[in-house]
Amino acid sequence: DWEVRTDGAVHVYSDVDDREMLLHVPFDKDVRCSALCVVGGAGRSGPSRVRLFVNREDVDFDVAEQLPPQQEFELLDDHDHGHVEYPLRPTKFNTVRCITLHFVDNFVQDGCTELQFVGFKGKVLHTAREPPKQVIYEAKPNVQDHRTAAEDGTPSTVL
Repeated sequence: DWEVRTDGAVHVYSDVDDREMLLHVPFDKDVRCSALCVVGGAGRSGPSRVRLFVNREDVDFDVAEQLPPQQEFELLDDHDHGHVEYPLRPTKFNTVRCITLHFVDNFVQDGCTELQFVGFKGKVLHTAREPPKQVIYEAKPNVQDHRTAAEDGTPSTVL
């Protein structure tokens, strides 16, 4: 909730003596994201850099280091206000099902990274994802179902 972004009630911490943190955010509807807001912890323990990966379910620390992100930001230390919005590239964040945020470092470059709030600005594209209407599969192909025009006796023209 936008109003509680700076109340300090909820915090997420990286492992002790590990500045990196991964946060996977799935959306239940397709969205178009236009901005990101990150509020770190007090005492400069907040994240100083974030890398964003869109529509990837397989991002872990190894994958995050190898893949180029869709966008990357050097963050400002804005733990008191949470007013800084980082604009997202419209072409990269047009149809988003999930975002993985890789927080690489913190401002003190030591200890754990503290995260208080992550928010996205954007709009919903679809009301809901529809399940498939009909799913057909073949366990064993039936040759009669896959006949060509030549096998049916229909003349074919080769150009």
